Amino acid sequence: MPASPISELYRQMRVAMLKAGDLLSEYEPMAASLRRGEDSYNLAHVSELRMQIRQLLDQIDAVSLRIASLSARAQTPDPDEASDNTAGLQKQLRQQQLAKEARVERAIRAYAVAFVREGLLIVACLPTPDQLRELRAQRAEQQRREAEARRAAAAAKEQQQRSRAAPRQRRLRHRLRRAPSWRPRRVADQQRPSGPARTKKRRTRCSSRLATCATSSTRPGRPAALTRFARWRPTWLSCWPSCTPGRRRSGDRRTPLPTSRRPRRRRRRRGIPSNRKFA
Repeated sequence: MPASPISELYRQMRVAMLKAGDLLSEYEPMAASLRRGEDSYNLAHVSELRMQIRQLLDQIDAVSLRIASLSARAQTPDPDEASDNTAGLQKQLRQQQLAKEARVERAIRAYAVAFVREGLLIVACLPTPDQLRELRAQRAEQQRREAEARRAAAAAKEQQQRSRAAPRQRRLRHRLRRAPSWRPRRVADQQRPSGPARTKKRRTRCSSRLATCATSSTRPGRPAALTRFARWRPTWLSCWPSCTPGRRRSGDRRTPLPTSRRPRRRRRRRGIPSNRKFA
């Protein structure tokens, strides 16, 4: 059974729409890249693709118009059938079928018109060769400015980090002015350059008043400070070991002074005095 002319037109329009959709999806990123001034695509290739899309859109529009004209011609009633008053149920069914076909064809025509308009809007905006050169120059200038701004921001950030780290570096430099020696202290002192001898104070096991002792002493083995202090603390000093390094001499015996020479300390009354003698 041969196909009807309307169904053949539907098939042609469907094929043209599918092909135009594929070409539009390929053309749109190319045109956007050229409008940004990029060098990714060739203007001649994009222009050729644009011409193919426009031809397909024109074909879709023409086919949809032909379908609409054929459907309107098929829906016109026959004058003999219209004047016949004996039409039955078949005539009513035929009219209902024609009304459904008319609604479907109007929807297809509206869809085809919207598709063509959208495709024409996408295809219309394509820069010329002169505009493309200007866009590329503007893009190069913009990229140069962005690179300068990034370098300036990086330099400012580095300078800020240096200014923050400067006080810490000064503190570390002040703290590490003299590196610690890995050698023991005595060995380091022995290897110092020879100079004038420094006198060291003799440390004793006495109290804070007797921390520094004189070199001369009235009795062998006892400093002069201990001899003076023995008048005040004879009992405590008698059992105190010798401050002289080495073994204690047998003749160095500490004898306390007589009690009569010990000064009497005045007793101080503390607290509230009692009234016993006045009672």
